[in-house]
Amino acid sequence: QALALATCCLLALLAGGCAVDEPAPTMPCFAPAARDPQELLLAGSGAVLAPTRLLVEAYRAAHPGAKVRVAPSIGTGGALRALRDGAIDVGLAARGLSSAERQELRVTPLATIPLVLALHRRHPLPKGLDQRVAARLVADATARFGDGTAVVPVYRQRGDAVDKALAIHTPALARAIDKARSEHRGLTRYTDQSLLASLRRIPGALGVVDAGTLRLSAAPLRSIELDPRGPGEPPHLDLALLTRTPESKRVAAFLSFVQSPAARRLLVERG
Repeated sequence: QALALATCCLLALLAGGCAVDEPAPTMPCFAPAARDPQELLLAGSGAVLAPTRLLVEAYRAAHPGAKVRVAPSIGTGGALRALRDGAIDVGLAARGLSSAERQELRVTPLATIPLVLALHRRHPLPKGLDQRVAARLVADATARFGDGTAVVPVYRQRGDAVDKALAIHTPALARAIDKARSEHRGLTRYTDQSLLASLRRIPGALGVVDAGTLRLSAAPLRSIELDPRGPGEPPHLDLALLTRTPESKRVAAFLSFVQSPAARRLLVERG
Protein backbone atom coordinates (compact mmCIF):
# COMPACT_ATOMS: atom_id res chain seq x y z
CA GLN A 1 0.00 0.00 0.00
CA ALA A 2 1.15 3.51 -0.76
CA LEU A 3 0.55 4.59 2.84
CA ALA A 4 2.72 1.79 4.20
CA LEU A 5 5.44 2.43 1.68
CA ALA A 6 5.50 6.09 2.66
CA THR A 7 6.43 5.14 6.22
CA CYS A 8 9.64 3.29 5.30
CA CYS A 9 12.50 4.52 7.49
CA LEU A 10 16.23 4.01 7.91
CA LEU A 11 17.19 0.99 10.00
CA ALA A 12 20.64 -0.36 10.76
CA LEU A 13 21.01 -3.53 12.80
CA LEU A 14 24.57 -4.38 11.88
CA ALA A 15 26.88 -5.72 14.55
CA GLY A 16 29.57 -3.15 13.85
CA GLY A 17 32.38 -5.57 14.66
CA CYS A 18 34.52 -5.01 11.58
CA ALA A 19 36.71 -2.01 10.83
CA VAL A 20 34.86 -1.13 7.65
CA ASP A 21 32.15 1.38 6.88
CA GLU A 22 28.59 0.13 7.13
CA PRO A 23 26.61 -0.14 3.92
CA ALA A 24 23.57 2.09 3.60
CA PRO A 25 20.85 0.80 5.96
CA THR A 26 17.90 -1.18 4.67
CA MET A 27 14.44 0.34 4.29
CA PRO A 28 11.83 -1.69 6.19
CA CYS A 29 8.22 -0.57 6.32
CA PHE A 30 5.62 -0.39 9.07
CA ALA A 31 2.30 -1.57 7.66
CA PRO A 32 -0.58 -0.11 9.71
CA ALA A 33 -3.06 -2.70 8.44
CA ALA A 34 -0.91 -5.59 9.70
CA ARG A 35 -0.60 -4.30 13.28
CA ASP A 36 -2.22 -5.72 16.39
CA PRO A 37 -4.83 -3.06 17.29
CA GLN A 38 -4.27 -3.75 21.01
CA GLU A 39 -0.51 -3.21 20.81
CA LEU A 40 1.19 0.08 21.64
CA LEU A 41 4.07 0.50 19.18
CA LEU A 42 6.95 2.89 19.86
CA ALA A 43 9.76 3.69 17.40
CA GLY A 44 12.28 6.41 16.65
CA SER A 45 15.77 7.57 17.52
CA GLY A 46 18.27 5.00 18.74
CA ALA A 47 19.35 7.41 21.49
CA VAL A 48 15.92 7.04 23.10
CA LEU A 49 15.65 3.24 22.86
CA ALA A 50 17.46 2.33 26.10
CA PRO A 51 15.48 4.60 28.47
CA THR A 52 12.25 3.79 26.63
CA ARG A 53 12.78 0.04 27.01
CA LEU A 54 13.46 0.60 30.69
CA LEU A 55 10.17 2.48 31.07
CA VAL A 56 8.24 -0.07 29.01
CA GLU A 57 9.49 -2.90 31.23
CA ALA A 58 8.29 -1.02 34.32
CA TYR A 59 4.97 -0.17 32.62
CA ARG A 60 4.32 -3.82 31.81
CA ALA A 61 5.06 -4.75 35.43
CA ALA A 62 2.54 -2.15 36.64
CA HIS A 63 -0.03 -3.08 33.97
CA PRO A 64 -0.05 -6.86 33.51
CA GLY A 65 -1.32 -7.86 30.09
CA ALA A 66 -0.44 -4.54 28.46
CA LYS A 67 0.93 -5.02 24.95
CA VAL A 68 3.78 -2.56 24.34
CA ARG A 69 6.57 -2.99 21.80
CA VAL A 70 9.66 -0.89 21.10
CA ALA A 71 10.84 -1.21 17.48
CA PRO A 72 14.50 -0.93 16.38
CA SER A 73 15.94 2.49 15.55
CA ILE A 74 14.37 4.40 12.66
CA GLY A 75 15.63 7.87 13.65
CA THR A 76 13.70 10.96 14.69
CA GLY A 77 12.77 11.76 11.09
CA GLY A 78 11.51 8.22 10.58
CA ALA A 79 9.44 8.50 13.74
CA LEU A 80 7.79 11.69 12.49
CA ARG A 81 6.85 10.10 9.16
CA ALA A 82 5.61 6.85 10.72
CA LEU A 83 3.64 8.72 13.38
CA ARG A 84 1.86 10.96 10.88
CA ASP A 85 1.01 7.93 8.73
CA GLY A 86 -0.50 6.15 11.73
CA ALA A 87 2.05 3.35 11.56
CA ILE A 88 3.22 3.82 15.18
CA ASP A 89 1.61 5.16 18.34
CA VAL A 90 4.55 6.93 19.99
CA GLY A 91 7.59 8.46 18.31
CA LEU A 92 10.99 8.73 19.99
CA ALA A 93 12.87 11.97 19.29
CA ALA A 94 16.44 12.96 20.13
CA ARG A 95 16.40 16.49 18.72
CA GLY A 96 14.28 19.59 18.78
CA LEU A 97 11.46 19.82 16.26
CA SER A 98 10.73 22.65 13.88
CA SER A 99 7.40 24.47 14.12
CA ALA A 100 6.23 22.61 11.01
CA GLU A 101 7.18 19.23 12.51
CA ARG A 102 5.33 20.03 15.74
CA GLN A 103 1.98 20.58 14.01
CA GLU A 104 -0.75 18.35 15.46
CA LEU A 105 1.78 16.58 17.69
CA ARG A 106 2.26 16.56 21.44
CA VAL A 107 5.88 16.63 22.61
CA THR A 108 6.49 15.06 26.02
CA PRO A 109 10.02 15.76 27.32
CA LEU A 110 11.73 12.64 28.59
CA ALA A 111 15.28 13.60 29.57
CA THR A 112 18.29 15.76 28.72
CA ILE A 113 21.32 13.52 28.22
CA PRO A 114 24.93 14.76 27.94
CA LEU A 115 27.17 13.53 25.15
CA VAL A 116 30.47 11.92 26.11
CA LEU A 117 33.62 10.81 24.35
CA ALA A 118 33.99 7.04 24.58
CA LEU A 119 36.84 4.59 24.01
CA HIS A 120 37.70 1.08 25.15
CA ARG A 121 39.14 0.65 28.66
CA ARG A 122 42.16 -1.17 27.21
CA HIS A 123 43.57 2.11 25.88
CA PRO A 124 45.35 4.52 28.25
CA LEU A 125 43.78 7.96 28.30
CA PRO A 126 45.81 10.59 26.43
CA LYS A 127 47.06 13.28 28.81
CA GLY A 128 44.52 16.06 29.34
CA LEU A 129 41.95 14.42 27.08
CA ASP A 130 39.08 16.83 26.45
CA GLN A 131 37.11 17.87 23.40
CA ARG A 132 40.01 19.90 21.97
CA VAL A 133 42.49 17.04 22.38
CA ALA A 134 39.86 14.66 20.96
CA ALA A 135 39.46 16.97 17.95
CA ARG A 136 43.20 16.77 17.29
CA LEU A 137 43.16 12.97 17.59
CA VAL A 138 40.27 12.69 15.13
CA ALA A 139 41.72 15.20 12.66
CA ASP A 140 45.24 13.69 12.64
CA ALA A 141 45.48 10.66 10.33
CA THR A 142 48.63 9.52 12.19
CA ALA A 143 47.26 9.85 15.74
CA ARG A 144 47.88 6.98 18.17
CA PHE A 145 47.01 6.16 21.76
CA GLY A 146 49.75 5.80 24.36
CA ASP A 147 49.93 2.03 23.75
CA GLY A 148 50.70 2.62 20.07
CA THR A 149 47.24 1.71 18.74
CA ALA A 150 46.12 3.90 15.83
CA VAL A 151 43.07 6.06 16.54
CA VAL A 152 39.99 5.01 14.54
CA PRO A 153 37.27 7.70 14.58
CA VAL A 154 33.76 6.25 14.71
CA TYR A 155 30.88 8.63 14.09
CA ARG A 156 27.20 8.82 13.19
CA GLN A 157 26.00 9.78 9.74
CA ARG A 158 26.00 13.45 8.78
CA GLY A 159 22.86 15.21 9.98
CA ASP A 160 22.22 12.82 12.88
CA ALA A 161 21.11 14.34 16.21
CA VAL A 162 24.57 13.78 17.74
CA ASP A 163 26.22 15.36 14.69
CA LYS A 164 24.01 18.44 15.02
CA ALA A 165 24.60 18.77 18.77
CA LEU A 166 28.39 18.65 18.29
CA ALA A 167 28.19 21.34 15.60
CA ILE A 168 26.40 23.65 18.04
CA HIS A 169 28.28 22.97 21.27
CA THR A 170 31.73 21.62 20.29
CA PRO A 171 32.44 22.96 16.80
CA ALA A 172 36.15 22.00 16.86
CA LEU A 173 35.27 18.33 17.31
CA ALA A 174 32.50 18.59 14.71
CA ARG A 175 34.98 20.04 12.18
CA ALA A 176 37.47 17.26 12.94
CA ILE A 177 34.82 14.61 12.28
CA ASP A 178 33.90 16.32 9.00
CA LYS A 179 37.58 16.30 8.06
CA ALA A 180 37.82 12.58 8.75
CA ARG A 181 34.70 11.99 6.65
CA SER A 182 36.04 14.02 3.72
CA GLU A 183 39.31 12.08 3.85
CA HIS A 184 37.43 8.77 4.00
CA ARG A 185 38.93 7.96 7.40
CA GLY A 186 37.04 6.46 10.28
CA LEU A 187 33.75 4.59 10.28
CA THR A 188 30.16 5.72 9.82
CA ARG A 189 27.59 4.01 12.02
CA TYR A 190 23.84 4.43 11.54
CA THR A 191 22.65 3.57 15.06
CA ASP A 192 23.94 4.14 18.58
CA GLN A 193 23.90 0.39 19.15
CA SER A 194 26.13 -0.22 16.14
CA LEU A 195 28.48 2.58 17.21
CA LEU A 196 28.80 1.09 20.71
CA ALA A 197 29.53 -2.33 19.21
CA SER A 198 32.33 -0.81 17.14
CA LEU A 199 33.81 0.95 20.17
CA ARG A 200 33.84 -2.35 22.05
CA ARG A 201 35.36 -4.46 19.29
CA ILE A 202 37.62 -2.33 17.11
CA PRO A 203 41.11 -1.55 18.45
CA GLY A 204 41.64 2.21 18.65
CA ALA A 205 37.99 3.14 18.13
CA LEU A 206 37.02 6.58 19.50
CA GLY A 207 33.55 8.10 19.26
CA VAL A 208 30.83 10.25 20.78
CA VAL A 209 27.71 8.73 22.33
CA ASP A 210 25.05 9.89 24.76
CA ALA A 211 25.84 9.08 28.39
CA GLY A 212 22.49 7.42 29.08
CA THR A 213 22.78 4.87 26.30
CA LEU A 214 26.37 4.15 27.33
CA ARG A 215 25.50 3.58 31.00
CA LEU A 216 22.49 1.37 30.27
CA SER A 217 24.53 -0.72 27.81
CA ALA A 218 27.11 -1.60 30.50
CA ALA A 219 29.75 -1.57 27.74
CA PRO A 220 33.41 -1.79 28.90
CA LEU A 221 34.19 1.73 27.74
CA ARG A 222 35.79 4.81 29.27
CA SER A 223 33.82 8.02 28.99
CA ILE A 224 35.02 11.62 29.13
CA GLU A 225 32.67 14.59 29.47
CA LEU A 226 32.68 17.06 26.60
CA ASP A 227 32.73 20.60 27.99
CA PRO A 228 31.94 23.46 25.62
CA ARG A 229 34.70 25.77 24.56
CA GLY A 230 33.82 29.06 26.20
CA PRO A 231 30.40 29.91 27.68
CA GLY A 232 27.41 27.78 26.85
CA GLU A 233 25.90 24.38 27.52
CA PRO A 234 27.86 21.15 27.10
CA PRO A 235 26.75 19.02 24.15
CA HIS A 236 23.58 17.09 24.90
CA LEU A 237 20.48 15.50 23.42
CA ASP A 238 16.94 16.48 24.39
CA LEU A 239 14.95 13.24 24.40
CA ALA A 240 11.18 13.34 23.99
CA LEU A 241 8.12 11.24 23.17
CA LEU A 242 5.93 12.32 20.26
CA THR A 243 2.23 11.54 19.94
CA ARG A 244 -0.62 12.55 17.70
CA THR A 245 -3.48 14.59 19.08
CA PRO A 246 -6.04 13.69 20.20
CA GLU A 247 -4.42 10.69 21.93
CA SER A 248 -6.01 7.28 22.35
CA LYS A 249 -6.68 5.99 25.88
CA ARG A 250 -3.78 3.52 25.57
CA VAL A 251 -1.34 6.28 24.59
CA ALA A 252 -2.62 8.62 27.30
CA ALA A 253 -2.20 5.91 29.94
CA PHE A 254 1.39 5.25 28.89
CA LEU A 255 2.29 8.96 28.87
CA SER A 256 0.74 9.37 32.32
CA PHE A 257 3.01 6.59 33.59
CA VAL A 258 6.10 8.09 31.91
CA GLN A 259 5.48 11.40 33.67
CA SER A 260 4.84 9.82 37.07
CA PRO A 261 7.28 10.27 39.98
CA ALA A 262 8.01 6.52 39.93
CA ALA A 263 9.08 6.61 36.28
CA ARG A 264 11.24 9.69 36.83
CA ARG A 265 12.95 8.05 39.80
CA LEU A 266 13.64 4.97 37.70
CA LEU A 267 15.34 7.03 35.00
CA VAL A 268 17.47 8.89 37.54
CA GLU A 269 18.43 5.71 39.40
CA ARG A 270 19.49 3.95 36.19
CA GLY A 271 21.48 6.92 34.94
